[in-house]
Amino acid sequence: MATLIKNIAELKSVIGGIQKDMSDANFMPFVKSAETRFIMPIISEEFYDELTALSNPTTKQARLIDLLKQASGHYANMLSTIKMVLSRGDIGLMQNKTGNSVAITKWQYVADIKDSREKADAALEAALKYLHKNKADFQTFLSSDEYKASANLLIPTATMLTEFLPVVDNSQIFYLRLANYIAKQQKYYIVPLIGKEQLEAFKTKARQASPNWTEKEQEAMDLLCHAIANRAFAEAIPFLNINLDMRVVSETDGVLNEDDLSADRKTGMQRACLEQAEKFSNMLVKFLNKNASATEFQSFYSSIFYKPTLGLRDLPPVEPGAPLVL
Repeated sequence: MATLIKNIAELKSVIGGIQKDMSDANFMPFVKSAETRFIMPIISEEFYDELTALSNPTTKQARLIDLLKQASGHYANMLSTIKMVLSRGDIGLMQNKTGNSVAITKWQYVADIKDSREKADAALEAALKYLHKNKADFQTFLSSDEYKASANLLIPTATMLTEFLPVVDNSQIFYLRLANYIAKQQKYYIVPLIGKEQLEAFKTKARQASPNWTEKEQEAMDLLCHAIANRAFAEAIPFLNINLDMRVVSETDGVLNEDDLSADRKTGMQRACLEQAEKFSNMLVKFLNKNASATEFQSFYSSIFYKPTLGLRDLPPVEPGAPLVL
């Protein structure tokens, strides 16, 4: 299997700070595991194979590959950390130790893992942001099932989710935890408000390589995404391990206090997000009812969900002596 990082020299240039020799046999398997686990499922196997096979990439391909290599290298470093301090063979599992070395402490191990993950997440998010921004130049990605699945979401990246839910802080790990909740809110929260046809109209335009939103469409999209993001987070909160810094954590590591938020804090956050979701969804429906026409938001205009706001001029004439009912 070909990989984005081809050799140890490239891996060293990505990780940085390598003072010791590294062999292909020891470290390249971690590169393969990192790219298979963290990169291929997001950009698609077909697009991944295309990128790994390029010998003369275009400027944009080279830029994307460079960002993905950074993610690959730091994920590989994260995966290799515990293995590299151990020696495994026919006689069992032992700790590596030589006369000129000292085993790392637990806090150093934890810090290295976290540093690698943070750098890898940042690089992967930068790669995805660049990929979606220039998606018209990557046709294999556009035709992949992975892109179609992400394009089915009105909020397809961590960067975009951060615009509407700043606590995400561009975290790819955080975003992946919320992706299914985003899909659920589109289907079961938004469709009953604006109809399936209008939601599909928004999604269809968002899938375009360079969507040309009108001013009103952009405003409606902003309201829609704010509602979806807050509602998705509110539903996910009880099931997420998140700490005071709003990072997703898996466990208490015994070195740093990584306990997740208290039930009271989660309940308060959930209530606030539900209130925000209701606020933006009400604003969205009001905005669509005010601006829908035969040429703008046509799907909503022709649906049962369209309820125009009537002004005094729109009311039917009143018979003399009859009470005026608004």
